[in-house]
Amino acid sequence: MERWTQNPRLRQAFLSLAQSLVAILLAMLAGTVMLLIVGANPLEAYAVLLKGAFGGWPAFARTLRMASPILITGLAVVVAFRAGFIYLGMEGALYVGALSATLCGIYVSPGLPTFLHLPAALLAGCLAGGLWAFIPALLRARWRVDEVVSTLMLNYIAILLVDHLVYAYFQDPAGGTNAERALTLPIPATARLPFVDERYGLSFSIILGLVLVVALLWVYSRSVWGYESDMTGLNRRFAHYGGVNTLKMALTSMVASGVIAGLAGAAECLGNYGRYIGGFSSDFGFDGVTVALMGRLNPLGALLSAIFFGALKNGGSLMELEVNVPRDMVVVLQGLILLIVTAQTLFVVLRLNAQARPEE
Repeated sequence: MERWTQNPRLRQAFLSLAQSLVAILLAMLAGTVMLLIVGANPLEAYAVLLKGAFGGWPAFARTLRMASPILITGLAVVVAFRAGFIYLGMEGALYVGALSATLCGIYVSPGLPTFLHLPAALLAGCLAGGLWAFIPALLRARWRVDEVVSTLMLNYIAILLVDHLVYAYFQDPAGGTNAERALTLPIPATARLPFVDERYGLSFSIILGLVLVVALLWVYSRSVWGYESDMTGLNRRFAHYGGVNTLKMALTSMVASGVIAGLAGAAECLGNYGRYIGGFSSDFGFDGVTVALMGRLNPLGALLSAIFFGALKNGGSLMELEVNVPRDMVVVLQGLILLIVTAQTLFVVLRLNAQARPEE
């Protein structure tokens, strides 16, 4: 036991877990006060929330369904933030990746067998997300353009550009160009991501997320790139003097983040929707920021926080129905919990990002 407590990695992990648990407890106490104000029984409300999120396989499957896309976008945020770059372009990369994977599935060798067609479509989504992320990464590395501003602006450009391309060139004729949403043709079965449980919309995107968690745990514990990324994120000046090419790290970390976000969009369209649908994302990219901060920028922590986030959303719906809590109150309660849990990590990330940048 003494050896475990002397291990700095384990101590840090236990400390982060304890901080998160305390934050969740404080948030639930604040939520209790709010529930009492609207005349609801807090114990009953939280019991129904747990039932809606984890009460049997149907509830848990729906929770995992809601957690799947934000787990992958959360991992995209982890990659950029751990390197010290506040890359917020996950939503744009997600949309670009979604359309690219869809078009690859529909138009590129639709006669290919599944074991070739599906990986090709997923790869197309990843490459498109990475290429889109390369724009702000290059602006940051070459001309020192702040990545927060450029990525937020590029998100809107990506969403509107993708919808325009669908309306102009790839719209499903059955829907027509006057349809409320951009809508492509259905994706052939050979490029569809299979389901874990189709009844509840749980596709293999959750498996992709789990594989990514394991891969990133290895990267940050065993690889040179992971060590240099953490060094750059903790102290960019020290990393620069230690021989790390911080400009290259800016490029690689943001592009890698875009690749993962593009995978999230590809998995959604190839899996649950079976085509590109305009506005399919309910802010998955920005929810990923919350998931990453809740998980203390740790891949395993992001997995747990994505499930927690999915449980809040899924259980909150049942709480609204059974306890008669107003929907707005459910949203406020979710936001309050997330705000308290993520506040400390966000402060640390912003403080580290504000440190001196030798390349500037």
